[in-house]
Amino acid sequence: RGTYLWWREHHPGEPLPAELRVSKYDLMKEFTGVRSDIPEWERLAVQVGRGVLCRFDRAVRSFYKRCKKGGNPGFPRFKSSRRWRTIEIPDASPSMVVPPDTSENRSAVWWRLQVKGLPRLRFRDKRRRLATVLDGGAQVKGTPRGANAA
Repeated sequence: RGTYLWWREHHPGEPLPAELRVSKYDLMKEFTGVRSDIPEWERLAVQVGRGVLCRFDRAVRSFYKRCKKGGNPGFPRFKSSRRWRTIEIPDASPSMVVPPDTSENRSAVWWRLQVKGLPRLRFRDKRRRLATVLDGGAQVKGTPRGANAA
């Protein structure tokens, strides 16, 4: 944001050059360096941090796309945690998902999902798809890298 404002002030009407933009891969490289230097960040799974950087990159690209159209593009807005539709869970295990009405989860409706580095998440199985599959003998397993999980 600061780079864009500075460029717009000193070069009115000119587009922001590519060398002033930071790529998603540069951010990932920097994230890896920060993870090795700061112990709190090291506990966060790499895939979770990279997922955040990919969402950030999408927001920045759409911002520059709006800049090209002209006018006042506004700055990127990010969805709150309540509006996420998917979440990537590295190294998923069956113990992370707790169904409702069990000794570990006393809620009658909400399933509970525990992931290291994230607050406890609650979700509802409205059409009982997850319960039906688990009752049929399926197991919760991790998904291959790059695939959606939740």
